[in-house]
Amino acid sequence: MYSVSFNRKEVCKLSSEELQILKKIAVFWGLVWEDSTNQLNGRLLGKTVRIIGLNRKELNRLNRSLEHTQAIITTHPCHADLTLSVFKETAPKVTIKIESNNQVFEFEPPSKPSFQSVSDMIYKRFEPVISDAVKVYWNPVNCIDITEWLAYLILKPNESTELLQDVPLKTFESLLRNVLVPINPFLSSYQLKHYWPEIPKSKSDKQQSGELISSFKGKNNFPATQINPFKEKPETPSTTINPFKPKTEGKNNNVINPFFKK
Repeated sequence: MYSVSFNRKEVCKLSSEELQILKKIAVFWGLVWEDSTNQLNGRLLGKTVRIIGLNRKELNRLNRSLEHTQAIITTHPCHADLTLSVFKETAPKVTIKIESNNQVFEFEPPSKPSFQSVSDMIYKRFEPVISDAVKVYWNPVNCIDITEWLAYLILKPNESTELLQDVPLKTFESLLRNVLVPINPFLSSYQLKHYWPEIPKSKSDKQQSGELISSFKGKNNFPATQINPFKEKPETPSTTINPFKPKTEGKNNNVINPFFKK
């Protein structure tokens, strides 16, 4: 068995097979594995994210979700690697709308956790294409907790979730509970929402199977597109957008994510 530590404290012990899977999953949790020390560290060390438009409670929830990543979350004007401007939207059909790179995308969280693989479960398929300045519109009626989705926007690594296609669901859940829960129970609670209990049965419907409960409305079964908001931009035109380097004139960096509907 191999020891797994975070902040110089042992979190758990894993088999060799589990450890190799953890190395692939950790990056999606805002962590990075260091072979030299057998330790997990925050992946966003030195990165600054400015948040505009959240109240104190929402900002506190976001900070708790990301505290293990070592990212700096601030509301003050500064030179930030990523700026998220958040606005409340009253249009009844809007759940979450993202405006970035001169494109507008709408997203509806799945009404049920109908995910078929680990790659589906990571970020709950919420992976819009963004730049270093993003406007987020959300309707509190349809989306109670916007901080979960803001956390996903900040956490996105460069690696594609397709890398996790071969990860068994049981192994992912085991690592989630044994590794991420001790490190950040707040963030892990978002991922644990995939495992909804059945609705309690009454005497009249004991023969009926329980339905899954969801706190969100909407459905989306399209694959997600991946982008790293902290990756340097290549020198040649590319469909991958660099959120941390000034835009170069004459290059077309607009990317349409098929996961979203205009």
